[in-house]
Amino acid sequence: MTEFSNERGLHNCGGRDRRDLVPGERRKEPEMFNQAKRVMWTGAGWCAWLAILCAGGAACNQLRLSPVNDGGGTGGSTTWQTFSAETDLVLAIDDAEGMSSLQTKMLSQLPALLDVLQGAPNGPVDLHVGVLTSDTGVGKFELTQYGCPYGGNFGWFQSAPRAMCTASPLSNLSTGNGYFETAGGANYSDSLANQIACVGAMGDTGCGFSSPLKSIRTALALPRTPAANQGFLRPQALLAVVVLSNKDDCSVYDDSGLGDPTQTRMSDPLGPFTRFRCNEFGHLCQINGALTHPPRGAASDLQGCVSNETSADLNLTKVADEVSALQLLKNNNPARILAAAITGPTAPYSIDMVQEAGAPEAHPQMHPSCQSATGESAEPAVRMQQWASALGGTTYSICADSFVPALQSIGQAIVDRASAMCFDGSSSPRNDGTNQPGCRVADLSVGLPAGQSGSLIFNCADTGGASPCWTAVDDPVRCGSGVKSLVIRRVSPAPASSYVGINCAPCTQSDLGCLFV
Repeated sequence: MTEFSNERGLHNCGGRDRRDLVPGERRKEPEMFNQAKRVMWTGAGWCAWLAILCAGGAACNQLRLSPVNDGGGTGGSTTWQTFSAETDLVLAIDDAEGMSSLQTKMLSQLPALLDVLQGAPNGPVDLHVGVLTSDTGVGKFELTQYGCPYGGNFGWFQSAPRAMCTASPLSNLSTGNGYFETAGGANYSDSLANQIACVGAMGDTGCGFSSPLKSIRTALALPRTPAANQGFLRPQALLAVVVLSNKDDCSVYDDSGLGDPTQTRMSDPLGPFTRFRCNEFGHLCQINGALTHPPRGAASDLQGCVSNETSADLNLTKVADEVSALQLLKNNNPARILAAAITGPTAPYSIDMVQEAGAPEAHPQMHPSCQSATGESAEPAVRMQQWASALGGTTYSICADSFVPALQSIGQAIVDRASAMCFDGSSSPRNDGTNQPGCRVADLSVGLPAGQSGSLIFNCADTGGASPCWTAVDDPVRCGSGVKSLVIRRVSPAPASSYVGINCAPCTQSDLGCLFV
């Protein structure tokens, strides 16, 4: 990279004194500059230009060229396209039985995710962060006595202080929104990890029919977005959704009868009033060569279990519909959605029969598919795994000794996906046969107009592939047809307080990398 600024005047690399130029003045420059100007915009001209300057005694690692203003403005061209890794991050945290210690574990290790996002190579990711519970009730019933009020939390982002917090970190937001924003002046105090922990330590008294998928869909639904969530989704941002749950998803339709509390016996159509109903009616497993409901009784190591997407009178929502709802938010562009879940593995899938004290009969209960060293366990998350996979995401075991590896992996996936730098690939190509556009790329300086100051990055065709350098590639998946993706190869992170820009306009203004004398 070569450092430039747009201050007036030209640093002379031939050992002569620097002399400021006034508007309209022209002066005779040393021949090496005339030669440099002839070659700098063609083929390997950047390298030739640098070689000529270095031969003239310039300190090449601190070279600063200052073009004369050509009347095209006061510095900072509007033709620079800049990139911001905008990401709208949803954290859906199960608040039902057995989740308190797992919430504490995840929230205490959340910096592992946030540090990756803040240390992204092209600068910190521009974040919106919304925190959800897994509670949307259990269908058409008002079951407050069981912790399942109708509609639950209705997909509202959470802002109430919990655990050791005494005041909501979002209570004084001028926007009235219930989500955190990191760019343009953070709308919270303290660290982001601490603020998320303040609202995310939800405890474990929520509805046992956990429904994180419905909660996510309801939170983002257009045009009926909850008031506290409005403005959260940005058109160009990556939508990243992370779920923490020790149970499988049990999202039901608003008019579902799955939560009927009057059915309590094994002989009733829905069976005992337990969350095993979510498995019995929400899953299908391979039994005797056919996909069928898990039995309402003991079973060991059932195979091939999937979400029940086939019944005409489903009590649970279809995973395919939950996936489609999110895809539509991003115009069915899979590159703009990232899903991940820290939950129970899908196997082994076994059913126990248990009889509680005073109960008239035994009832089925899912056997844990994993158990942590500290005693936490989880049920097979069949629907959650299917949902994450359909969105190109990954599931991680909630029984792991540490969530740090999972959170770092999720953070890196967000950085990789959000940092796709798409630009108009219709610019004039270079004439050296490299199939590269004739553009300038730079790490631009924060706080100054785009193009006024920064460090140029040369095309990889000019550096022989040596980093740092950039190249443009066709990327129809992430950027669309006819749009190029800018790929920057680095050996070290981008300069502090910088952001990436590209300018494919002709070099006719007083702008970064243009030399007019």
